[in-house]
Amino acid sequence: MPPPLLNGIRHVSRLPPHLHFERATVADLPVLCDVFLNQFVRVEPHAKALRMGKEAVPLFEAIAAACVRQPFALKLIDNQQDNRVVGFRLLGIGHRDPSLDPYPIQPQITAPNVLTFIELMEHTKKLWLDALPDVNKVLRREISFISPGYQRLGLGAHMLHHQLDFDKLKADGVQGIVSEATSKANQHLLSSRGYKKVAQLPDSVYKQLFIHLHDGTRNIEAFFYDLR
Repeated sequence: MPPPLLNGIRHVSRLPPHLHFERATVADLPVLCDVFLNQFVRVEPHAKALRMGKEAVPLFEAIAAACVRQPFALKLIDNQQDNRVVGFRLLGIGHRDPSLDPYPIQPQITAPNVLTFIELMEHTKKLWLDALPDVNKVLRREISFISPGYQRLGLGAHMLHHQLDFDKLKADGVQGIVSEATSKANQHLLSSRGYKKVAQLPDSVYKQLFIHLHDGTRNIEAFFYDLR
């Protein structure tokens, strides 16, 4: 019997034998950047709409470098494809006061399209911070990605909380997990897994910037998984 469907996505209780997760480290930065540049920006709705390319790599490098220095980053490896990385999860600790972040993300960006994306994300962050006035420390889902050809197999759902110790996070003062979901697929995944939508970037922002998204995505939505 095939795995059950969850919102049109197959949920697997365990990975196929040729796929496995490993912790992503600083040594993985080059391959993660390669996946970002050659796969992620070609399919992610906002990156595609803003025609992001190699000029976006410094932003990704800054995010990835901060996340792989923390114990939450994962890479998905296909043993049947010469141990190729076919997905990744980048998470990091974030605070209401960003000066408290263990690894602040401060990229040097000049490309207008990447600056526009950063502006959209910062706007969304302000909205969810306003919506969660009592939340001061979170685990942020910075970027999660499954390569085309491996999607809609339940791997994103499997990766969502894989190897996360909620008790330890709570003991460390983490109040919840935040995700600024930029794609319809990710938004559906989070809503089906107990995340609450707490903010949404207004449609007017996209009209003002003449941004047209594909795949049914309308805007960035912020989700919160409460650990309190």
